[in-house]
Amino acid sequence: MKEQIRSMKVRGAAMEVWEMGEGPPVIILTGMNSPIWEWHAVVHALSVQYRVILFHRPGLGKSELGEAIRRTGALTEELAELLPLLSVHEPVVLIGHSYGGLCAQHFARSRPFMIKALLLVDSTSVNLHRLDALMLPVMDAEDDAAWLETCRIYSEKTSEELKDLIAPVVFLACPPY
Repeated sequence: MKEQIRSMKVRGAAMEVWEMGEGPPVIILTGMNSPIWEWHAVVHALSVQYRVILFHRPGLGKSELGEAIRRTGALTEELAELLPLLSVHEPVVLIGHSYGGLCAQHFARSRPFMIKALLLVDSTSVNLHRLDALMLPVMDAEDDAAWLETCRIYSEKTSEELKDLIAPVVFLACPPY
């Protein structure tokens, strides 16, 4: 199993990159202010079959902050510049967690030809402002004990019962970045 940690110049600043394994590329974008090392167990499990790549966004770990404005578009540009430097020229599996999920969505929308699959893990939504306005009974628990009891009750329901209870809303349009 191949593993390396190195510093690469991306958009004029040093970026700390961690790679492990060989095979099709899997890129993991971590949550805001989350070190790449938090994904250690996942990286080790995936690296048996894949080349897993993570990097600290500018200002985290040993990555320099640089001069770019820090928005999802900046990360999209950095990732697009980083992949060829790592000799990644085929579409990737992109995993985004929390804020990294928001960045992954931006990357996938702006460069769909570079994406083989997109996996969002507890991702921030591009429609976050619309989600705040929803009445979601699953989020209305008064305290932790009530929340745990609600989760227990929901775990015993069928998919159809949950759909009736929660009444999911489908967002068909996403605002531009």
